[in-house]
Amino acid sequence: MCIERPGRVIEIGVGRPDLARVDVGGEVKTVHLGMLGEGEPPAVGDWLALHLGFAIERMTEEQAREALTYAENDPFEAFLGELDDGPAGGPRPEAHLEASS
Repeated sequence: MCIERPGRVIEIGVGRPDLARVDVGGEVKTVHLGMLGEGEPPAVGDWLALHLGFAIERMTEEQAREALTYAENDPFEAFLGELDDGPAGGPRPEAHLEASS
């Protein structure tokens, strides 16, 4: 499952009590809080795991830092970059499609 980068709550109740604004790497997004379940609602400064515009879990600052560090060093992104360049010295995988056009 793809989880967005963690977001830090900067405002609660954006027009509705079940919405919040979160800072996700410098980009402010409005997210729905309904999937967090019962209990204490998040507060300004709390970290949340986000998925498709929903807050799905509270995170500690340590968990958020770990997730951010992983996102910055994502080996899958490096792998995709290698695919774009093709194998070392060889053609890109889709080069045969371009040649036949």
